Amino acid sequence: MEKALEYSQVWLVPKLCVVNSRSECNTSVQYAGKQWKVPVMPANMKCTIDFTLARWMAEHQYFYILHRFYAYEEIVAWIEKNQDIFISISLGVKDADYALIDTLKSKNLRVDAVTIDIAHGHSLAVKKILEHTRKHFPECFIIAGNVASGDALVDLSEWGADAVKIGIGGGSACSTKFKTGFTYPMYSCVSACGQVKKEKKLKTILIADGGIKHNGDIAKAIHAGADMVMIGGMFSACVDSPGETISVDGEVKKIYFGSASEHNKGTRHHVEGFLRHIECNTMTYEQKLQEIEEDLQSAISYSGGTTLYDIRNVEHVIT
Repeated sequence: MEKALEYSQVWLVPKLCVVNSRSECNTSVQYAGKQWKVPVMPANMKCTIDFTLARWMAEHQYFYILHRFYAYEEIVAWIEKNQDIFISISLGVKDADYALIDTLKSKNLRVDAVTIDIAHGHSLAVKKILEHTRKHFPECFIIAGNVASGDALVDLSEWGADAVKIGIGGGSACSTKFKTGFTYPMYSCVSACGQVKKEKKLKTILIADGGIKHNGDIAKAIHAGADMVMIGGMFSACVDSPGETISVDGEVKKIYFGSASEHNKGTRHHVEGFLRHIECNTMTYEQKLQEIEEDLQSAISYSGGTTLYDIRNVEHVIT
């Protein structure tokens, strides 16, 4: 088997630039019936997304996914009040998640995107709630995950997922690989799934989830085969993230924690994540998203292209 690679081990090789200005390069993507400014989204975690940020992102053409750790009533009430924007929520696989779908249907509330989100998404429990969601909301854009193999990608696609989240154990607040021994380094994981997508001629959107430490890693994920990229720590580090702001030895830090951490779960059972104090990047979400767009425009210019997926048409080297 080939050596599996993280983003930090891969570097993209420039090609002849064909634009006069980086601003000519188009970073937008289109799916779920809408066009989005950049191919990134905050992770659907308590410390990266809240109701206020979700509305702001929807209003400014940025894709978002609400996390699933609100009280059931809070989610329903927020959806009722925000039917004028793109509605994107998360589900687990428990009875309360079925009840949420049933309630939204009974109230005749619109939901545009549903993410079925568990640690090991290649699961019959995911298949069951995916089919339940599709039955109640046939036109809804359904994301499912997380997975880390081509077989899983094929299964979730056949079960009805429009998009699949790729990555297990890759997040910086995730301890799955240490506690279970299971993971797949992210660049190679995305590349392997991208290859299966191409071979099987799947239309499924691939969302690379985990391991993004720098804006350039987004370009590497796109190069590997991702259509979208989910980011946790870099957004949690923003000044207006929902993560608590604290001072550690005189430095401004943000609290960042995994969804499977004791901090989030409130229990020590089946913990596969932890809490970290990360350096605040002194940027708002708006400023960070603008920086990402500009850096992706630069990446496109280095690729010799004009659109986002031209980044796939370059060679890469391994260090």
